[in-house]
Amino acid sequence: MEEPLDESGVVMDCALTCMKHLWSWNLETLEKLGETEKPLLTYDVKEEGDQLLVWFEGELVYDFDEDGDDMDDDDFFS
Repeated sequence: MEEPLDESGVVMDCALTCMKHLWSWNLETLEKLGETEKPLLTYDVKEEGDQLLVWFEGELVYDFDEDGDDMDDDDFFS
């Protein structure tokens, strides 16, 4: 069910939308919009002068497999 938003995401009117699942998030507040099921995971950032510092302590991972089912959307819809 994971979909890289750098491949399927579209930004318009300060909202990020996954075009595969049609989930959307407000990029100012990070709140879920519409029928979005999962929160948007983000890295901690800090602005220092003209630099933006990002803390990459690990990969951001969603817990999509809560029900124990290892079937992916691509498997389901093929």
